[in-house]
Amino acid sequence: MAELLGQSNEFIFQVSQQGYISRAQRIGIYANAYRIRLRECIEVDHPILGQYLGDELFDKMVEGYIRAFPSNFSSLRNFADNLPRFLSQQQPFNDHPVLSDIAGFERLLLFVFDAAESERANTADLRAIPTQKWPEMIIRLHPSVQLFRTEWNVVECWQAIKQKQIPPDAVKSRENIWLLWRNSEQLTEFRSLGDSEYSMIMGVLNGDMFATLCESMMHFVSEEEVSEQTVEHLLTWMRSGIIRSLIF
Repeated sequence: MAELLGQSNEFIFQVSQQGYISRAQRIGIYANAYRIRLRECIEVDHPILGQYLGDELFDKMVEGYIRAFPSNFSSLRNFADNLPRFLSQQQPFNDHPVLSDIAGFERLLLFVFDAAESERANTADLRAIPTQKWPEMIIRLHPSVQLFRTEWNVVECWQAIKQKQIPPDAVKSRENIWLLWRNSEQLTEFRSLGDSEYSMIMGVLNGDMFATLCESMMHFVSEEEVSEQTVEHLLTWMRSGIIRSLIF
């Protein structure tokens, strides 16, 4: 492995000399094939990032990443897990924080796509819960549900490139929260979250009961609107297929 990564030249003496191809050339064939395979892995996992960077910077990123984070997995699925970290720390990429966030967004999309499947709750399940049990109800989310946080217009840039359009300039603003999940048709979806919905999602992830979720809504709407707003979020999640189960 050290030989393939250019960190050693000791293995060359274990290679037999055959024909007109030298030991170094024979090892070089494998080393090149190894790097090409790793490059293809990053290219497939991060197609939009690759287009955003362009060929020259993408190649520079790949070479630097392979040196900084040699593959420690038998599967290539996790090889680029540290790519967002690499982009946030290494020049010249860390001069543009949007790059790290684009990589992070694409890795979350991969996680969402690969997440385990489970049953999904529907309105019939909700109606089956006695009214007096609603305050104690706990919501469990589908395994694919993820949250993406960014202070940059990352998703807008990603979507523009995906649609073969020129991306907007990278702009920093207030933190944006995006909800990602895989729907019942096995398609990955994402959308931005408002403050009240984000607060409620965090409560669900914390294991809060429905009564506590309702209390959290009082920071965003009047007391008279709390029940309506909380149930509206709940029904939206059910229609999207992000609720795994309702426990009471």
